[in-house]
Amino acid sequence: MPKIFSIEMVDDDSDELLDDEDFDPFLAAPEAFQYVPAPEFGPTDPVHVAVRGSSVGKIQNAPDAYERHVGERVQHNEDWTRKAESEAARFAEALVALGAQRAYLRYDGGGDEGFAWFDHCVMADGSMCDADELAKHLEAAAVVPTVQIWGGASPTRSALDDILASTWATTLLGEGYGTGEYVMYGAFWVDLETGLVTDDPNPAPIVRNIELRGD
Repeated sequence: MPKIFSIEMVDDDSDELLDDEDFDPFLAAPEAFQYVPAPEFGPTDPVHVAVRGSSVGKIQNAPDAYERHVGERVQHNEDWTRKAESEAARFAEALVALGAQRAYLRYDGGGDEGFAWFDHCVMADGSMCDADELAKHLEAAAVVPTVQIWGGASPTRSALDDILASTWATTLLGEGYGTGEYVMYGAFWVDLETGLVTDDPNPAPIVRNIELRGD
């Protein structure tokens, strides 16, 4: 689950810091972030995602932290959710065909939005293949997204971030992750054979959409 920093974590000097015109309540060094475990942030039970077309629409994960708080399931845009899940599963199958066994994904955010991106895969021979290289192999195999993708070096490369990483991060962390008076970062694994999502409790402080003090 994520590592989080908020002004509420600052001890006795918080009032003094807030009086400092140069103080940024969303800027902190990596060591100031605290790991928040499940189920405090996230699910109570293991989470799975669809990595096969045959699993799309059939996986039922336990309620996430937000759903438990409000006492009901979040109503998603069912049409888009199913398309994104199906597209992610199709790409996962293509990655397995390339020899990928596990995918490693990162996320960050805070304030009003969360973001996720595809980092790399561990291949069957134990080597690592980063997202850019994976996209090239997928394109060579004619694997391209069937939904609208905006921006990025190529539609296939963008799909790894905007479809796979985003869809799987939302499944793990819940709708609206990264929304709140805090900043966060984290990472997780997806087993491309079983769809099991495994949290990385000690991710490297690598971010894209927030700043860390000392960067």
